[in-house]
Formats: sequence, C-alpha cells, structure tokens
Amino acid sequence: MIKKILLLAFLVCGSAAMLAQTTITGTVKDAKTGEALPGANIKVERKAVGTNTDFDGNFSLNVADTPPFSLADFCFGV
Repeated sequence: MIKKILLLAFLVCGSAAMLAQTTITGTVKDAKTGEALPGANIKVERKAVGTNTDFDGNFSLNVADTPPFSLADFCFGV
C-alpha cells in the first residue's frame, strides 16, 4: 500500500514539473548581411528568463510559461 502511495506521489510531482515547459530554439542573424550574431541576448519580455547565442548565433531557451509570449533580442557592440 505504501509503495502505491509513494509511486502515485512521485508521478504527480514528476509530471507537474514537466507540465508547463516550453523549449524555444533559433538562430539570430544580422538583418542586412544575414550573418550569425554570436553573443546576442535573448529574453522573454516581462520575465527574468533569458540566454545568449553561441558562436554560430544559435540559442535554446527553456520557459516555464505556455505560449504565446514575446521574445526580445539585444546585441551590443556589433
């Protein structure tokens, strides 16, 4: 009986953590040249969630919200 209760509690807690996860991936490129922008900052608007692009301009961001939401990108020194 206790094993069943523990299993049920584990399944409920584990599935709740995965319920509202959205992964966003993409590439940031210069609008004029089409070149990838390494080091650009990607941020979910009105949230404290963000990431940076890698050397090839690629990024991956895990967000705990469900879509739709807006992203903002900032590129300094380019």
